[in-house]
Amino acid sequence: MNHGTADVGDIADVPGQHHAPGQHHAPGQHHAPGQHLSADLTVLQVGLAGVPEAALDNGDLADTSERQVGYLAAEVSAGLARIPFVSAAIRRRVRFWCVAGAIGLVLGGAFYVAHPPAYLASTSVLVTQNPALNPLDAVQTDVALAQSRSVAGPVMHELGVNENVTKFIGSYSVVAVTDRVLVITASAPSSAQAVSRAAALAAEYLKFRAHGLQIQLQATISSLNADIALVKQRIANLTREIAGESKLPYAPARHSQLAKWQAASNRATTELAGEEAAETSYQQSGQVTTAQMIAGSRVLDPAAPLPRSKVRSPEVYALAGGIAGLMLGIVIVIIGELVSDRLRRRDDIAIALGAPVELSAGSPPRHWPRGLAATQHRGIQWIVRYLRRAVAQTRVGDTAALAVVALDKPRVAALSVAALAMSLAEEGKRVLVADLAAGSPVARLLGVRSPGVVTVTVGEQQVTVAVPDRGDLARIGPVDRADPGPAGQDAAGGAQATVEAQGALAAAYGQADVLVSLVTLDPALGAEHLPTWAAGAVVMLAAGASSATKIHTAGEMIRLVRTPLLSAILLDADKADESLGMRSLPVPERSAAVPARHRALGEPARAR
Repeated sequence: MNHGTADVGDIADVPGQHHAPGQHHAPGQHHAPGQHLSADLTVLQVGLAGVPEAALDNGDLADTSERQVGYLAAEVSAGLARIPFVSAAIRRRVRFWCVAGAIGLVLGGAFYVAHPPAYLASTSVLVTQNPALNPLDAVQTDVALAQSRSVAGPVMHELGVNENVTKFIGSYSVVAVTDRVLVITASAPSSAQAVSRAAALAAEYLKFRAHGLQIQLQATISSLNADIALVKQRIANLTREIAGESKLPYAPARHSQLAKWQAASNRATTELAGEEAAETSYQQSGQVTTAQMIAGSRVLDPAAPLPRSKVRSPEVYALAGGIAGLMLGIVIVIIGELVSDRLRRRDDIAIALGAPVELSAGSPPRHWPRGLAATQHRGIQWIVRYLRRAVAQTRVGDTAALAVVALDKPRVAALSVAALAMSLAEEGKRVLVADLAAGSPVARLLGVRSPGVVTVTVGEQQVTVAVPDRGDLARIGPVDRADPGPAGQDAAGGAQATVEAQGALAAAYGQADVLVSLVTLDPALGAEHLPTWAAGAVVMLAAGASSATKIHTAGEMIRLVRTPLLSAILLDADKADESLGMRSLPVPERSAAVPARHRALGEPARAR
């Protein structure tokens, strides 16, 4: 069976009816539970109730083992069919990741403004090394000098740069291309500033290096002069000792000491002559070498701006931020879809709820008209057409009683119930609407603001609205179904007490042809009151809004009180969903087979 999903806003005519092979209905005849409606745009899932009970027991059908395998295959496919919904999730959340892309675009542009890419300029410096030193060691010393605080500090002062000196040193680099060529590359917020910094760094480095060479020369000469002064002092001391000893009378011991002092004086005189010669030679050669090193060191290439990369433009920054935002948004959507426990597929929802999804519709409009004007929307009218057929399956005596259980989107459910009530009233039926939902959305739509039983006029039609007191947790209704089961019996007893206490509700129900209830279920309170308001329930939920646990809990609450769970209405259905939405139930042995209509209604199996 091929399915498509309709947008709630694009639903057209009343659907035709489909019947099981060989089964015919007269015009106006109501469908049995589980039969489905179909249209070109809206999907109504089929249940098993349309299959004759005899067909289920026919020996020509597939054997029990084959049906069991089919059930297991359906269960497995339900678990594996999650990945194909990733693309649907991306399309569904297009606004989210587009907003993420727009935010990334803005952040990319803001990052460019806050931290613009620096402009670069470079200059090269030719240095002349001392021939007496290892050139590789000497050039590494020059690189360290160029990146020292002694060079960076004066440059900052000269250019008026107000920042930390360490940060400023990090804004330029010095690379030794050879043992005589250094390349200084400076960065700055503008090209002119980068050129100024590179030129100032080169000039300050050469100045600092020349001053350092002069200091080094003077320090060496001073060291040599200090050595000469020490030798002269030693010679003077020896001369004074020799002169004093020579004036004394001769003695062998004194004569021997005098000879030693004389020899020491002669050695010191020779050492002094060598020191003076070395000092004189160093002064001459050192000054020449230093002068050559200073004169031979100069700017080789003046500072000039470097070509700027095209990827550093503000457009590229903004585009990169936008792409990053889009990718991040899509990744978030994909991860959220994969880890989410909220169900979207019809099959998954039907299995969790335990009832077929007989009506699927697309997303409702984002901006509804106010008040009852929204009930004229084509999507609401289509839901009403389906609910009219569901009402026919819930007759108790002379009164039909249907409960619409809203799991998600209570506004859509309230509009549907209000539109159903007005549609039935236009046909001359006496309609009682019970609003058991939090906030009483149906009653408010119909102009009822307080608890009680009130008859209101909508257009030219009259509808009776019943709103239980908020303090009444039991909220027992007027319906007394025959053989409701254990839970239903307790509820019916309570309903009788409520009828006696609330004559108005009993009187309204007694005169009504149709009772339509909007219900929200709370696991903390249970659903014992539900059988006293309805003889059948339709669950309305939205794809991707409820978890499997919540959906399953709602179905179990309805079944526990023996209220027939007819079907589910699915809003926001994915157009890519190709699943059927029928419950996949294991088929037991033939002797214990459960008739399809009982499975669809949630009734207990009868023994064969």
